Amino acid sequence: MPCASAPTRPSALAGLVLIALLLTCTATPGLAQIALEPTQTLEEWQIEVGVPDGILQLSGQQHGFYYRAYHCPSFDIAQSIVAMLAEADAGARPIAMDVAMEEQNCRPAKGEYQVLILGGEVEITRGFEAQEYWTALDVRAGNGNAAGLIFDSSPYAIRD
Repeated sequence: MPCASAPTRPSALAGLVLIALLLTCTATPGLAQIALEPTQTLEEWQIEVGVPDGILQLSGQQHGFYYRAYHCPSFDIAQSIVAMLAEADAGARPIAMDVAMEEQNCRPAKGEYQVLILGGEVEITRGFEAQEYWTALDVRAGNGNAAGLIFDSSPYAIRD
């Protein structure tokens, strides 16, 4: 049975309600226990996104409220956040994403990342032609460390 919807307007109360929903609906606090399968191969995704060599260069710049990608401590965390968002009510996804990123220590991504594995994807709609397609990626950061990324691969994404 799906979990209840969270409020769609940001507020301290909405954040607390969302956290309570996340804790109630998952076995691991804040993380969904389902995995999303990619809908295309890594090679297809790289061509579609415009990185045929699989190397993402990210500035870490904020564009209004938006960052192109978020660096998470691991691919499992990135994949779990995307899976949790897929289970959330579409209207609650923006707030759920903000809360999950903070709770799981995912920060704006900056630098070079080599994409190794393509994970699940979830759509967040913010208005007309303002869809974001957040994709979980298993990556190797420029410093050689393994990490997870949550990357907006939509055609409307701001090119970082």
